[in-house]
Amino acid sequence: MKIILATALYPPEIDNISSYVRDLVKYLQPENQITVLTYANQVIKTPGAGMVIVNKKQPLALRLFKYTLKLLKISKQADIIYVQNSIAAGLPAIVVKWFRKISVIVNFNEDETYKRAFNLHLTTKTLEQFLIKPQGGLKINLLIFLQGLILRQSSVVVVPSAESAKLVGDVYRVGEKKIKINYPVKERHEILPFTPKIISHQIFTTNCPDTIVQALALVKERFADVKLIMAGDRKNNKELIKKLNLTNNINFLGRISSAEAWYLRQSSQIYIHNSSGIDELLQSFLAGIPVIATDTALIRDLFSNYQCGLVVKFGGIQELAETIDLLFTRPATIQKIINNAKENLQARFSWQAHLSKLKTIFELAVK
Repeated sequence: MKIILATALYPPEIDNISSYVRDLVKYLQPENQITVLTYANQVIKTPGAGMVIVNKKQPLALRLFKYTLKLLKISKQADIIYVQNSIAAGLPAIVVKWFRKISVIVNFNEDETYKRAFNLHLTTKTLEQFLIKPQGGLKINLLIFLQGLILRQSSVVVVPSAESAKLVGDVYRVGEKKIKINYPVKERHEILPFTPKIISHQIFTTNCPDTIVQALALVKERFADVKLIMAGDRKNNKELIKKLNLTNNINFLGRISSAEAWYLRQSSQIYIHNSSGIDELLQSFLAGIPVIATDTALIRDLFSNYQCGLVVKFGGIQELAETIDLLFTRPATIQKIINNAKENLQARFSWQAHLSKLKTIFELAVK
């Protein structure tokens, strides 16, 4: 099969999409003819794959035009265009689909518009809240419109979870038959020059709302040495922390490297997951640290059929404190959770599982 991987990013760019496409080339190219189209000044070439580059330093309109022309040219004999979700790659792919009548599969691994609005501090809403009532002005609304157009005009939309499938169907009005779930791959981890030792009663998180702080105050009544390590951009409530006498029990690190985050996962007793992202959760599975997660549709999907973490209700301060206490005192429960998480990773989040599902999607798309 002749496959074009249309992406906005490719190594040496550092991003999950970039790494995914690079690895995908390696796994697909023994049995398929692969061509990668990307925006770049230079790329790290992958043996066995063709590389086509559009200069990313040119003005936006010119970049899009050249990307579309090059995609039109290289797609002449292709069977599939597999687009990594971004408007810069998706819009040209849909234009080419209209001309070539070729199958375009969009990998909707994350919502680009929401990610942009969140990183620019234009919204503090959840993804679903944001898409129902967007924040960010005319430009953001235009991007949402274009994103919806790309998804509706594509042949297949691949999503990373059942929750994403529902969101794409409800918000972007994509037909149910067009949406296919293929869980993301999580096999790569950091390699440290030493083996971290677990620090007793240490908790790690990458998102620390007030409810975690309040739960920590309850945990401290029994475990005076409890320590919460938080990484990320979220501003902490200093007044609440001071009021609850937790100044010496909470350490806010701000942004840290992936190696530092990996060390903290492996040296902590618990990871508290309190965000809408998948990657941080799967990284914790991979690191072998038990997870406590807020009960959402996404978590229920990712945990389904596997007792690979403990779930607490949103805002459940007492419940969270009791769950932390349970993991601090039940080593057998911790080991069971870790073992089940590894089984879950292998069954649904390995390259073997991902490629098997992707192969089926490709074959159905070209029929």
